[in-house]
Amino acid sequence: MPKRVSKDWLQLDQGEDLILRGSARRETALRIAVFTTLGATAIYGVLGSFVGLFSWAMVPVFALIFYLAFGAFMLGLRHQGDWALTSRALHLRKGLTFSRDSIAGIKPLDRAVIVTIRRKDAVATQRLDTDAPADLVAELKKALED
Repeated sequence: MPKRVSKDWLQLDQGEDLILRGSARRETALRIAVFTTLGATAIYGVLGSFVGLFSWAMVPVFALIFYLAFGAFMLGLRHQGDWALTSRALHLRKGLTFSRDSIAGIKPLDRAVIVTIRRKDAVATQRLDTDAPADLVAELKKALED
């Protein structure tokens, strides 16, 4: 069966040029699921030992069920991490748009860039997965210099 083509989420304004675009990685979603599963399993173990109805045999069963459910949930949400950098703004698929002036900091990683976004008194970070982090960093530095 052919892969379903999704509708393009990015709507550019007149005169706005697309510079770079990226999508969230499956590996990132699964990594988040692994770390969340480890934390949830530890909490399950601690709470279970306090209650007294705890069995070590149930820990891997809990971890497997939690990982499968949460991993599927994260894979379904991963496309909310899609992004696009244009001549005017940073667009996130979540429906958020930030002007290039609101980019306050960048932190390059191996296959991603973490962007710090400042809007009035609010500060947020967003991970932008990319195959070419050097290109994205160079383009974001232009926004920081302006």
